[in-house]
Amino acid sequence: APESSSGLPDRKQLAVLPFSNLTGDESAQLMGVGLVEMVSVRLSGLPGLQVVTPSAVVAAVDLNKEVLSAARGLGANLIVQGTFQRQGDKVRITYRVINASNGLQIAANTLDGSASDLFSLQDTLADVVARDLHFPGARRRQTLSSGLDSDQQAQYLQAIGLLQRYDKRDAVERALEMLGVLAGERPNSAPVQAALGRAN
Repeated sequence: APESSSGLPDRKQLAVLPFSNLTGDESAQLMGVGLVEMVSVRLSGLPGLQVVTPSAVVAAVDLNKEVLSAARGLGANLIVQGTFQRQGDKVRITYRVINASNGLQIAANTLDGSASDLFSLQDTLADVVARDLHFPGARRRQTLSSGLDSDQQAQYLQAIGLLQRYDKRDAVERALEMLGVLAGERPNSAPVQAALGRAN
């Protein structure tokens, strides 16, 4: 596909890859997978951008650790690859936008936020990635001011991460368990109810 001077292809097909977890525990790893969906959903719907289905990305990367060829196999010509680190109440996300056809970096950035405001950090991440791709900004979903505290937001993100592995029954069951607990603690949380509806 022809490219503009920015290194961006004219037809943009984006895969958001699981964010590597630098924190070192499994729950943070799941949050890094959950971020794939949260960011992909925000970016989908931008006119002129096709976003690869998050679960397809997770499955492809599980099979092929060579991420550029995994992305190309999904038809993506752009990838977002990043790291995710949580220390106490601080969260740092570092990401790069890469042209999948030649491996060249198009943009890179680091975002710092609070663990008690993970949803807003994801919104910001989607926004800056959209601008890196020369879009005015990503869609924001108001419902995600969900009344969940930092631990509950982390659990929600982990459950979303588990749901990306929908082919693994035990992953879905664990997600249902976590979402059930969250629904008991926050019965009016729209994102939790929506995720429960999907998992069942």
